[in-house]
Amino acid sequence: MSLKDLDQSIADYITFEIGESVRLLLENNNIILTTDNKLKINQ
Repeated sequence: MSLKDLDQSIADYITFEIGESVRLLLENNNIILTTDNKLKINQ
């Protein structure tokens, strides 16, 4: 799922909040950004 897809699927949140949440998940290695610019759960 791309960040744009995620943003469009969560209408109750503003883009800044989603971006902050994604940033925290990336920092904690809960998700990774793939080479094709997609977000993936880090297992």
